[in-house]
Amino acid sequence: MRSVFPGNFFSKLYKAGILLVLLAVLLSSCQLNAPGEDQTTTPAPEVLFTAAAQTAEAMRLQRFGKTQSPEAQSLIETAAGPEPTVTTTPTLGTPQPTPTTALSNPTAPADSGNRAEFVADVNIPDGTAFAPGQSFTKTWRISNTGQTTWTTGYALIFIDGDLLGAEAVVLLPEEVAPGKNVDVSVDMVAPDQAGTYLSYWKMKTPDGKIFGFGSTGQEAIWVKITAQAGAAAMGTAASTPLASSNSVVQVSLSVDNPTVSDACPHTFVFTAQLILSKAATVAFSLEAGNTTGSSIRVPLPARKNLEAGSHFVVYEVILSESATGWARVRLTEPVEAVSNQVNISLTCG
Repeated sequence: MRSVFPGNFFSKLYKAGILLVLLAVLLSSCQLNAPGEDQTTTPAPEVLFTAAAQTAEAMRLQRFGKTQSPEAQSLIETAAGPEPTVTTTPTLGTPQPTPTTALSNPTAPADSGNRAEFVADVNIPDGTAFAPGQSFTKTWRISNTGQTTWTTGYALIFIDGDLLGAEAVVLLPEEVAPGKNVDVSVDMVAPDQAGTYLSYWKMKTPDGKIFGFGSTGQEAIWVKITAQAGAAAMGTAASTPLASSNSVVQVSLSVDNPTVSDACPHTFVFTAQLILSKAATVAFSLEAGNTTGSSIRVPLPARKNLEAGSHFVVYEVILSESATGWARVRLTEPVEAVSNQVNISLTCG
């Protein structure tokens, strides 16, 4: 029996069936994303290449324990495109460099050529009282402990506090060789307004370099005064300097608190400083006066054999009633000399 369909009909039908089966398989294996759902993006070939290169290089590093090769780094950078980020893990035991940070504003070493030390307040101990507007002269004794001779171009220079009507720069009165002392005086005026005032000073070289006192060269010397009404009645002997610095003995006096308003009796504590250039027998006594009433009792005179250097003598003076007075130390041996005068005021409450 002869077929009514052409000979190639079944062949075409067979091929079409196979295509339908393949299409059904593909549709069943695919998941079509609905609109609004996350779309899965196929990585670009260069990204896949970069990841593969990084993985291979990491495996090599882990196996051989070596640093990353320039060739591998170049390969990864080229594949990844501009500005790649590659993280490598340092091999254990390999020293890592320590960053070095430069110090800003390093402290300059002290200049051994220019050094100074405070020796003594020749007069005007801390707390000396003056009437407002009263003139006085403050004198310090300082020592050249450096290696350079101070010429008369060197000077004391005001640096802080209250200028107290003084010149801001005061030239030295004479040349001072290393190891020698000099007395430097500054004319000042107590302020018109009552209160306590401090004035700080350092040294200046002829070329304008400033240096201070002490081992660091940073310390300042100062004067501390009190301006108070009625202080003029105490006299002006406190501004009288001591004898020349060439004397065998130099003497100064200070008090713990010059102005007191408290219950009586009250004890004033005076401290005398004796500076000897050589060993000597020294005779000294405390003198005191009351400008408003009865006399002030003071300790008995003393006479001692002292070695060269600085010595301190403490006096306690008890006042049982209000008083305005003064005190000073007088030397009678080996030289005649009088210390600065310290003014005191007591108001019994």
